[in-house]
Amino acid sequence: MEPRYSLDRFASEKFRREGFMAEDLLLHASSNGDRWYLVRDDADPERLRVRHQPNQASGGHSSIIDVHEFLAEGHGPQHEVLRHHLQQLGIVPLSE
Repeated sequence: MEPRYSLDRFASEKFRREGFMAEDLLLHASSNGDRWYLVRDDADPERLRVRHQPNQASGGHSSIIDVHEFLAEGHGPQHEVLRHHLQQLGIVPLSE
């Protein structure tokens, strides 16, 4: 069985080949101002993560999570958009 992080690396390579990810990719902007982005890891550019930027009323402090952890945590619109991007590229998300 491959390590769980391989989804991040595989997705990163596919996104690069398809021309995605020159910059952070906005996944979803909620009506309350929260935003979720697909980003490259600064320490390891081959690894993808999801950055959550909460609205200012919530404190506005962003957090970053691995793609597989993000997908496992819920079924909100931000999760569905990421799954859609991964499926369009032929990447099968980890089962929950």
